[in-house]
Amino acid sequence: MSTPSAEVVVFQEKGQWLSGQIPNIVFTNVLRWTLDQKAGLIGLEHLRYGMSQPVFLFHLASSKPLSLESVDAHLCGDDAYLGHVTWSSEAIHFEWRISGPSKNDVLVYRYELKSYGKSATGRALFLTDLFYPGEE
Repeated sequence: MSTPSAEVVVFQEKGQWLSGQIPNIVFTNVLRWTLDQKAGLIGLEHLRYGMSQPVFLFHLASSKPLSLESVDAHLCGDDAYLGHVTWSSEAIHFEWRISGPSKNDVLVYRYELKSYGKSATGRALFLTDLFYPGEE
């Protein structure tokens, strides 16, 4: 994880897909989260083509305490991607819903903050303080 500015977090993730009978598949991904304080939104971009060619996914807005919801769907061909994020002092949960003519999937990510150290925990608390001061 890097923080190029106070409003931007670049998150490099590495994990395993777990899906029923399919063997675990190792993956890597790079996402950029950008806070727009004036609009009260967080923009999410995929950086598969590098920092200078981001793929915009969607904006996230506060939906209730400790929760963000995508404002609009990201369209990829005939498929629509929506996101929902919740967090606590222990973890961030990110749920993707993908629907279309050939897809009806839910992907659940769990980022355990304790394994990323103080900086990730600080960022989660920053999100909490931004949308709901005094609540965790």
